[in-house]
Amino acid sequence: MRYALILCLVYGCSSSSTDTPADPTDGAATDETSTPSDSTASDAPGSDAPGSDSTTPADTAPSVKFCQMTCSAPADCVSTGAAFDADNYACESGLCKYKGCNSNAECESTFMSAQYGCFDVSGTKTCVKKCGAPADCAVAGSAAYDADNWACEGGGCRWKGCNNDSECTSLGAYVCRDLGGLKNCVKSCTAPSDCATMSAAFDTDNYACESGVCRYTGCNTDAECKSSLMKTNYACR
Repeated sequence: MRYALILCLVYGCSSSSTDTPADPTDGAATDETSTPSDSTASDAPGSDAPGSDSTTPADTAPSVKFCQMTCSAPADCVSTGAAFDADNYACESGLCKYKGCNSNAECESTFMSAQYGCFDVSGTKTCVKKCGAPADCAVAGSAAYDADNWACEGGGCRWKGCNNDSECTSLGAYVCRDLGGLKNCVKSCTAPSDCATMSAAFDTDNYACESGVCRYTGCNTDAECKSSLMKTNYACR
């Protein structure tokens, strides 16, 4: 999903609770922060990281606020699995920061599969699917996530991005756009309401429709985050 996994960018990322295409990787890599919902078709495909209810917008400008998990110690940040327990987090300025996985064993245990390993993804050790060739990373039947969208680097899958609009339209009302160095499937729009979900931190007042695509403008209040994530330990920062 915070660090390199955060490829979904401020233009939004989908979550399994929305009507957007599901992440084809059985888990999305993220910090303990909440991602703009229903705007991009995937959250760092091929990589897996903390927390099923927490993902981060990539390339978030400093002026954009998003929902983040609060803490007083790393133990407050833990999620399910060996790759997301206290030794994988730091608590910095009262906010959880994912430091990365520590070993292949953590990833194999967390995702209950020997197909996952701990690889460096843009400077952060992340659980990703292992591979010998790009075809090993492909998601069957998904044009935006087949072999020509992947690289196999150092034995780990890296999603290269979408190639064209037609790949994205196969997922729904999406187009392929370069959002900070990686082309991603982004939800198209004519107004911010086209981007919104039924969630307080991801409704109409949290989006802009720019050049025909959705851009997440940030959360507005702590209350939005607590409502959307249904937890009291989230804040808009």
